[in-house]
Order: sequence, then C-alpha cells, then structure tokens
Amino acid sequence: MKTMHAAVARHAGRSRYGSTDTILDMTAREVQDPYLIVVTQHVESLFRMMARCNRMGWEAAQDTWRVVWKRLEAAKHGWSVVTGPISAMCQYLRDLQVDGHDPSRWVFEERVLEIKPYEVSVVCQTSSFLTDIIKTQRSRRMGSASSAAGAGGGVDWTVPRRLLKSVRTKTTRYAYRAVFQGSILHNGNGGKDVCKFCGDSGTTLRHLMYECPSFPGGMRLPGYVLAEKRRFPEDCLWLRGMLPLKYLPVARMLALSEDDEEWMLL
Repeated sequence: MKTMHAAVARHAGRSRYGSTDTILDMTAREVQDPYLIVVTQHVESLFRMMARCNRMGWEAAQDTWRVVWKRLEAAKHGWSVVTGPISAMCQYLRDLQVDGHDPSRWVFEERVLEIKPYEVSVVCQTSSFLTDIIKTQRSRRMGSASSAAGAGGGVDWTVPRRLLKSVRTKTTRYAYRAVFQGSILHNGNGGKDVCKFCGDSGTTLRHLMYECPSFPGGMRLPGYVLAEKRRFPEDCLWLRGMLPLKYLPVARMLALSEDDEEWMLL
C-alpha cells in the first residue's frame, strides 16, 4: 500500500520531500487514494454478499465475525492471520481504529453506525462511514506535522486548486506544490540545522518564510497582517497556505461585498 500511495502521489504531482497525504487530499477530485478504493470496494462486496443471506446466514456470519475479531485482537500482527473476506474487513476496521467487535454496530470515537444488512442503503452507509473516517485520519496525519498545525480538522483546498489550475508554467506549479506540501527544506524535514541563506542556526520554516533576510521570496508582514495572524494563528495557514475548514465560514463572510453582507443580515 505504501508503494501504491507513493506511485499515485507522484502521478498527482508530489514534490520532493513533500507530504503524500497532502497531495492526495489536495488532488482528491482528480485521483483517488488507493487505500480508500480498496477499503470501500471490499466493504461494498462484503455487504452485497451478506444482503443475499437469510436470517440464519446473517447469524452465522455474525458468529464468525466475533470469533475472527477476538483472534485478531490476540494476534501480534493482524494481517498475518487474515484468511478471508470477513477477517480482512475486521482488520481494516482495526487499522482505522474502529471498534467493530459487534458486527451490527461500528463505533469510531463519537460516530456510531448501526448496520442493518437487509436495508437497501446498507452498502452506501458503510462505505460513506469508512470514507469519512479515512479522510479524518488523513487530515490528522497532515496536521501532525509541525508546519501544518491546525490542519487536523480538514483543509479547504479551493484557492490552492485554482492557483494550480490557472498557472501555466511547470516551474511555478512545482513551487506552489512545494509550499502546500511543506517540502521546503528546513530543520523539520531535511535536517538543515543552519540556514544556508543567512547562516542563522534557527532554520525553521517560519524563519525561512518570514524572518530570513536573504531567503528568495521571504516576506515582512505589515502591521494589519500581523493583527490577522494573531486572530488566526494556525501555522498551516501562514506557513503552507492551507485554510482550516473551521475558518471557512469566516473566509466566506470576509469575501462578501457590503451589499451582499447587508442582504445576508436581512
């Protein structure tokens, strides 16, 4: 799966040292995460099969599920004891940190999915449930990077996608992707302890973007921008241009004209 992730991310435009999760999230409309495809196709196939079972068949599948789940819990490496579609589904759930010991009730933190195998929508419900979880965990992995703090709740890619679509030169597109993916070399990802532009020992991404006097494209923020930075302090926004989803309503309100804002208030 790591090899497939790397291949798809490279096709999508992953820059060197860049985040695979970031490029897959940013280009989700163009390419799909292979892990998402594998998991959703598996759950769809499994529940289409179970939907054809009678009540006795479903009860037998539930008994098998519970036995398999206990065996996977006791195993040191779950995939080494996977032997069939039910055990594979259980291991997928365990990998996603979903509590599925009860086959008719899946729990992920505060989200609960009650599974009724005879409903027509059961395939869509299970697939949608796992899709949301995979996207949630991908966002959390993105937000775990020091330069992307605040992205754990999801990112709005509207502006970055428009920028990449409108730019014609390959070099500029590559530079944009490098910023969005956090692949500019610094002490967090390239082991650079000393800034090669100014010789400063604190070669953080923040130093390169806003403090280094010699870094190409470095910025000195005016006072009114610094005020907004204190209001919206997330590093993912200021270091990598990633707008957290929680700020999307605020961004939309700021983009409204005075007439539109007056109409909204009415």
